[in-house]
Amino acid sequence: MGRGRDDLRPGMRSFPAGDYVIVHSILEDNVVRILHVVHGSRDIDALLGH
Repeated sequence: MGRGRDDLRPGMRSFPAGDYVIVHSILEDNVVRILHVVHGSRDIDALLGH
């Protein structure tokens, strides 16, 4: 679920939820690890990118 964000880090995904974006990864057995929750107006590339 969500959009692949390998441009930020390998295996990272993002999913919009209202005004926020949930940044997560999928682990073994389909366990979801929430990495960050950021407001959608923030520049995610600048926060988490290179």
